[in-house]
Amino acid sequence: MADTSSNKPSTEPIKVFRATGMSVAVFANTADDGRTFYKLTAQRIYRGGDNKFRTSNSFSVGELPQLILLLHRAWAFASDLEEDAKAPAEK
Repeated sequence: MADTSSNKPSTEPIKVFRATGMSVAVFANTADDGRTFYKLTAQRIYRGGDNKFRTSNSFSVGELPQLILLLHRAWAFASDLEEDAKAPAEK
């Protein structure tokens, strides 16, 4: 089965939602048919034992409420962009 979406993700997020020690980024991607779709990534930033900053995609149970809020905000942003793109076609 052929994948119809572009496998090349955008290099820069179009929007980043941040809270203490974590972020959710929204990326715009273009499918082969020219339509734009959006992907979200979540990461946690922490300082390792060597005192250098590191990132992780795992979250503690205590961090989940804040992560859920960030994901909701990013989802609402991306959903609005998708709705705005559909609106001219519906008129």
